Amino acid sequence: SAFLSTVLNGVGHSDIVYPDAEHSEVETLQRQLKMAARLIAAAPELGHYRQVIGVGMGGFDTHDDQDRILPQLLRGLFENLEAFQADLEARGLDHRVVTFSQSDFGRTPTINANGTDHGWGGHNFVMGTPVRGGQIIGEIPEFNVRTEKMLYNLSIPDFSVEQYGANLARWFGLSDSEIREVFPNLYRFDDVDFGLF
Repeated sequence: SAFLSTVLNGVGHSDIVYPDAEHSEVETLQRQLKMAARLIAAAPELGHYRQVIGVGMGGFDTHDDQDRILPQLLRGLFENLEAFQADLEARGLDHRVVTFSQSDFGRTPTINANGTDHGWGGHNFVMGTPVRGGQIIGEIPEFNVRTEKMLYNLSIPDFSVEQYGANLARWFGLSDSEIREVFPNLYRFDDVDFGLF
C-alpha cells in the first residue's frame, strides 16, 4: 500500500475535465475512473504487464421512479466513460486499454408500478481504441412481450456470458485451451468470434 501510494503520487491527474455528477452513483463511478486512469499510467512502474481494474456503478435496480432516475444514470455513465477515454488518450495509454461492461441482471420489458423488475438478458458494451466499434453483436430485441425471444416476461439473450467473456479473453492473449479453462461451460455454446478486435 505504501509503495502504491508512492508510485501514484508521481502520477498526476490529466487536464481532461470530467462532467458534473448529478447523482451520487455517478460521482462514485467518476472517482473510480479517474483512479483507474492513474493506475494504468503507473503500470510500468508497478511492474504490471496486464491489468484488470474493476469499477462499479449501482443504482440501476430501478423498481421505482425509473423514468426520472434511469436517464440520469445512463447520461452520467456514458459522459464519464467518454471522459475516461479522453483521459487515456491524453496520457497516450488508449492503445492498451479496453473498457467493457458486466452486469448481474437485466430488466423486464414490462413495468411494476413505475419501474421494472429483475430480468434475464441485457446489453453490454465494449469500447476503446483497440476495439472495432460501431457494431451491434446479436439483435436488438423487439419491444414486445409476445415474441420468441421472451419467456415469462424475461428476455432470452442471444449470447451467453461465456461467449462474451471468451471474446474478451482472446484480446487478453489467452489461448483457446486457457479460455476453456477459464470458462468451463463455453463448450455448451457455439464459439463465436464477435469481431471486436
